[in-house]
Amino acid sequence: MCDALATLAGHVKIDTSTISSGASLLRGPICGAFQTVDEGDNGSLMGAYLHHDPIALEDFIRSGSAANNNGQHDFARRNIEHCKASNNDTLADIKSRFYIRYPSKVGGHEDKDLRWGHFDDLIHYVALGFSLSNGVDNLEREKDGVFV
Repeated sequence: MCDALATLAGHVKIDTSTISSGASLLRGPICGAFQTVDEGDNGSLMGAYLHHDPIALEDFIRSGSAANNNGQHDFARRNIEHCKASNNDTLADIKSRFYIRYPSKVGGHEDKDLRWGHFDDLIHYVALGFSLSNGVDNLEREKDGVFV
């Protein structure tokens, strides 16, 4: 069901013959089919999210999820956790390649050979969002009633 909704919403690449092995099937955010996570609006939703590096202009660089904890673990909270983790300046303290590749500009490690970009530059997008208070209603936002 999710695959069908993603396809209908325009999130999936149309010509799969041009996709290399290991590449994402999702279209990049420049297609305009994804909403950003805004702490005041979409930030209160839970579900799947994506990070994109607008400087590199490639596909999404990371996907993740935010859910549970009685509705308290939403997109905004998860992004705050990512921001905090990107501030580790000692490589031994960094628990994920994501924070090695995308440290914070202020407080993150300074090893240029390991860095692909900065966390501060990444844009946080909704892949699939929902709210515990009104269930699937948030799946039907904009784009002719199909989730975006």
